[in-house]
Amino acid sequence: MFCLGRERAGTTPLALRDEAARIVRAKETLRITPLTVIAEVHGDAAGFGAGIVASADIAVASDSARFWFPEIVGGLAPSVVISWLSKTIPYKVAFDMVTTGDAVDAREAKRLGLITDVVPGPELEASVDERLKRLRDMSPGAIREIKEFFVRIRGLDPANSAIAAIETLALSAVRNKAEKEQASA
Repeated sequence: MFCLGRERAGTTPLALRDEAARIVRAKETLRITPLTVIAEVHGDAAGFGAGIVASADIAVASDSARFWFPEIVGGLAPSVVISWLSKTIPYKVAFDMVTTGDAVDAREAKRLGLITDVVPGPELEASVDERLKRLRDMSPGAIREIKEFFVRIRGLDPANSAIAAIETLALSAVRNKAEKEQASA
């Protein structure tokens, strides 16, 4: 199992609103942290657990993992889930998942873009370790800039995305030059 969600904080509208606000803050923290967030999914991920997976920068799952959003079964419209899921996978698939509570397997989750990769269960830890090694071999500054750029351009129109890209590339070149000079000193 990865994470089958969380216990509900309460059943009153105010308690549910406060719980939803905490979930939104947690998701936003994962989105804006300069660190690369990696989810290693050993098994089932439902509700908030599937949300953590979707919020990760990289998500690698075992071939036995499943993902679903069961809020509808309890009579709730999972609006918090919808607010980010619709930016992660195609609308029609997201709509179907949240209105039926049906699970998708790991291969389908990868095809949809919910996760990065699927590996046989016994190979999961080694696969994630290899990804970590590859990331460590790259420039930490460049990786941080890449994540910051993805956060920055979300919601921008193409023209403003292009302007942001030019600025980011110039700053990245300055950072890269400084890193190389420091390494050779």
